[in-house]
Amino acid sequence: TAEVIEPAAGTDAAAKDLLHALEGRRKLAYDELVASLSAPRTAKLFSRLVGWIEAGDWTIDPEREGRRQEPIASFVARKLVKITEKFKERCDELEEASQEERHRIRIRAKNLRYSAEFFETLVAPKAARGKPARPKTARKRFQAFIAVLKDLQTILGKENDVRMARRFLASLAQEISEGRLADAGMATLAAVESIAGSIESLSESEFRKKAVKARRALAEVKPFWG
Repeated sequence: TAEVIEPAAGTDAAAKDLLHALEGRRKLAYDELVASLSAPRTAKLFSRLVGWIEAGDWTIDPEREGRRQEPIASFVARKLVKITEKFKERCDELEEASQEERHRIRIRAKNLRYSAEFFETLVAPKAARGKPARPKTARKRFQAFIAVLKDLQTILGKENDVRMARRFLASLAQEISEGRLADAGMATLAAVESIAGSIESLSESEFRKKAVKARRALAEVKPFWG
C-alpha cells in the first residue's frame, strides 16, 4: 500500500505530514509484530512444533510407514504436481474472477512460488562442482515456472495494492472528518483526497488482457520436477 500512496503524494507540507504519520503507523505495526513473535506463547508454539516434528505420533504410526519412508524429493515433486494443477484450474477464468477471488489467487500464486523456490535444491538444483546436478532442461523449466508466477503476482498485486490503498485512504478521510485523528485538519483531509485521486490503476480491459496472457503462459509452462 505504501508503494502506491507515496508516489501519489504531493510535496506540500500537508502531504509530507501525512506521509510522516503513515510511516509512524507502519513502524507501530512492525513493532507489534516483533513483540508478538518474541512473546513466550510464540516460543512455546514453535517448541511444540519442533517436538511434533521430531517425536510426534506420526513417527510411530504403522499406517504412515509408507509415507515416512518416501524420499523427500519424491514427496515434494508429488505435492508440487498436485498444488500446481489445482492452481491452474483456479486460474482458468482469472479475467472473470471477482475482486475477492483475484485476491485469493494472488495469495496462492505467492505460496506456490515460495514453495517451489524453497525446495529448488531438491527438484531443480543448480550446477554442483562444475557439473549440472540435473539436466539443464529442469533448470530452464524451473526458471520459466517462477517467471510465470512472478508475472501473475505482479498483475494481481498491483491491483490489490491500489484497492487497499484507496480503502485505507477512505477510512483515513473518515477519521479526519469525524475528528478522530489527532492534529489532522482540513489541510490533511485535502491531502488525503488529493492522493486518493492521483492513484492510477489498470482499467478492467487492461487487466483482462494481462490476465489472459499470464493465464495462458501458466497453462503452457512445463513441469520441472520428477
